[in-house]
Amino acid sequence: MEAAGAGADWILAAGDDGRRLALLECSSGRSLGSLELPDALAGAPAMARLGGEGPSGWRAFAIVGGRLAAFDLPSFRHAGSAATVPGASRLAASGPGADLVAVGGAGAEPLRIHDARTLATVHRYLPDSPARVGALASVPGRASFLAGFAEQAAAPETWELALASDAPPVLKGLVHDYRMGEAVALPGRFTPRVAPVASHTAGLLAGPAPYEWLRIDTAGRVSVLHLEVRREIARLPEPREPWLAAAWRGETARGWLVGVRDDAQLMRFESGSWRLTPPAQLPGSLLALLPLGAGVVSTAGSSAGSSAGSSARAAAALRVDGGVALAVVDGASLAAKARPRVEAAPEGVALRASADGRCVAMIDGSGRWLDAVRAAE
Repeated sequence: MEAAGAGADWILAAGDDGRRLALLECSSGRSLGSLELPDALAGAPAMARLGGEGPSGWRAFAIVGGRLAAFDLPSFRHAGSAATVPGASRLAASGPGADLVAVGGAGAEPLRIHDARTLATVHRYLPDSPARVGALASVPGRASFLAGFAEQAAAPETWELALASDAPPVLKGLVHDYRMGEAVALPGRFTPRVAPVASHTAGLLAGPAPYEWLRIDTAGRVSVLHLEVRREIARLPEPREPWLAAAWRGETARGWLVGVRDDAQLMRFESGSWRLTPPAQLPGSLLALLPLGAGVVSTAGSSAGSSAGSSARAAAALRVDGGVALAVVDGASLAAKARPRVEAAPEGVALRASADGRCVAMIDGSGRWLDAVRAAE
């Protein structure tokens, strides 16, 4: 889904050790506004377009001083703050229409959903035992949030939380109950659609279809999580850490472009066959990876949860001699074309996708814009 109007080319960047938020134009790096924060950010901020809210309709969300804070963009006018879950460190904003924000933390109440306009609590989650959210993402193609737990006293699992008021009910019961029509029907909205997984979750990366996600566990192992069948259906052949991935969709195939941070090779992990292709050499060591030209309806700056869509190409941030460089990768051939080198320290270099997904910018650890590439280039 494409972002419309003002804000389509915007990105959020955090700097000064998380004490400053900046709004930048992705294509040029032009500063559109900034805000000094009283406390350092906990986790990455998020940005979402709200229906008819504010001059531009865009709002930034951040966890500051243990509270959820909201700021209208581009002015950074403070739109409110609210108490949220203990140890809050994960944040996800829904796509247009739902106007919700999910916050993940740790303890007896590890997850809460807020109204994105008022920040009022809409739904609380109180599991049977304490837990800690390790990854949290918006799933725009399914109008849901996806949460994975890094610590959980019960068996490890992920939750998909439907946001629509008319979401189909969640059926609870044994296989026999389903077949006999005796399963208990729970409200579809906000009730966890539970997927048992093999281990605790550290990261969730969007796939080429809304129901396909890569799940990274706390040991660095990667599996494919299928939201329709609510289980893991495949695993990357070898555990390597830290994996980086960008959803990819070609003319006849789909999957992910995958690589390992600080390695100079890139592969395709293709849906269906669930195999890695032979590696292709990159013109530098991989620092970050994102789809290029994919529609994005909510943005966040964390690798722990990404809601970017899929594309035939990807943008890669590379460590090269004398600095860093931004490269465009063709998904079909894995050929990478690097842009001119930028003199910057590679530590903390990251990629941010614009709200419409048509631009990817490379920023350094202080939030400074270094370079960008657009899908049309």
